[in-house]
Amino acid sequence: MDAVIKVYSWSSSFDGASSESYALATEENFSAVTPPRLQIPSQSFNGIPFGTIPVNVQINNIGGVDTCSVTVTRGNVAGVSGPTSVTISKIDDGGNGTAQFNLSANAGNYSIPFTARTTCYDETYTTSRNLSLKSQLIIIPPFSKDEISKEEGIKGERAE
Repeated sequence: MDAVIKVYSWSSSFDGASSESYALATEENFSAVTPPRLQIPSQSFNGIPFGTIPVNVQINNIGGVDTCSVTVTRGNVAGVSGPTSVTISKIDDGGNGTAQFNLSANAGNYSIPFTARTTCYDETYTTSRNLSLKSQLIIIPPFSKDEISKEEGIKGERAE
């Protein structure tokens, strides 16, 4: 059975004391672990202006225990619209989760701040990172008359 033990030592008899020693007795095979530690790896996203741009923000838990639910928030950036908060279920230790945002943006390049936060074991764990979003139109020039004639000639040869 896994359990998280958080030790808090307090005493009213040591008025003005800044610290107090404590001991924790454990069973065999006990191992200390690190608390949840969130990480947002570097990511970039592309889409077309005014269309839906799927932005799937990966969140890693590089801590030693599972997180509770994780809320991912997007900072407000001029020219970008869509949901500002998504909640995902717990992330196992060493695992990852994905917060799915469907955003819309004017044409341009954006640096969007994202923050991931979980509150577990009476503690809040937070991380932030700016991710890049590029919203652009891709214009393909039309064929020239020579290219069209050449393509029609190839089609005619295939038909024979």
